[in-house]
Amino acid sequence: MNFSFIVPEAYLSLLKLTTYHLVLPTYYLGSKEYRTFFKKAKERGDHLILDNGFYELKGKSLGWQALLDICCDLKPNVLVTPDVDPFTPSGYDENLSWCEYASKEENSSLQFMHVLKGEWFTDLEDELNYIRNADSSRLYISWIGIHKDHERFGKGNINGRRAIVLGLEDLLEGYKIHMLGIYKNPVEEVLSFKDLDNVKGCDSRKPWRICSLGRKIKESRALPDKWNFKQKIDSSVETFVASQFSGFLGMVRS
Repeated sequence: MNFSFIVPEAYLSLLKLTTYHLVLPTYYLGSKEYRTFFKKAKERGDHLILDNGFYELKGKSLGWQALLDICCDLKPNVLVTPDVDPFTPSGYDENLSWCEYASKEENSSLQFMHVLKGEWFTDLEDELNYIRNADSSRLYISWIGIHKDHERFGKGNINGRRAIVLGLEDLLEGYKIHMLGIYKNPVEEVLSFKDLDNVKGCDSRKPWRICSLGRKIKESRALPDKWNFKQKIDSSVETFVASQFSGFLGMVRS
C-alpha cells in the first residue's frame, strides 16, 4: 500500500519520501510552488491522483472543465470525478459522459475515481450495484474512493472502511481502492486496511498536523490548531517530522 502526505506549501520537499500523491486542485491553481513541485513529480514518474476539491471547497467539487484544464497541464494518472452528493443515477451518468469525453479528447490514459457517498451500508451496496451495471467493463471508473467518515461504520470509529471492503467484496472486485483521509488515528486506521490487496493507497493531512506539534505520529489526541497551508515550523521540528514520516511509510509498506 502507498500513502500520500498532505503538507503546507513550504514543506513540499517532504513529499519526495513517497512517489504516490493526492494533488489538491485549489492549491494547484493558487500556488506556483505547489504547481511546480507536482509537475516535476510527474516528470520523475510519480503516481498522481488529482482530487476534485470537494473538501477544500467545503462540499462543492470543482467543475469538470476546470478539472480537465488542470489535467491538460499536469497529466495526472487518476482524476477524482466531481462528487455525486447525494448519489443519484443521473448524476453518475453525467460523470460517465464526461469520462467518455475526457478519454477521447483530453488524455486517453487518464483513469477515473468515483467516491462513494452512501450513508448506510445498504446505500453503498445500491450505489456499487448501479456503478457496476452502468460501466460493467470498468472502461471509465476503475478506482473507488472511500472517505474517512466511513470509519464510523466500525465499532469505536475504527475498522469501518475495512468492513466495507470485506462486506462488499464482490461488488468491489476489479476496482482499485483509495482511502480518502484519516478519521482519527493514522497508525490504527492504516493497519486496519493495509493488508487488503485492492486497497492501493491513502492520504491525509493528519500526520503533518500531529507531527508538526512535536508529537509522534501515533499520538492522535485532539489537535488544537486548524490546517494552515502557509504554516511554518522550526527546522528542528521539520527534521522530526521527516523522521516520523519515514518510519510511518516503513509501516505502511511492510
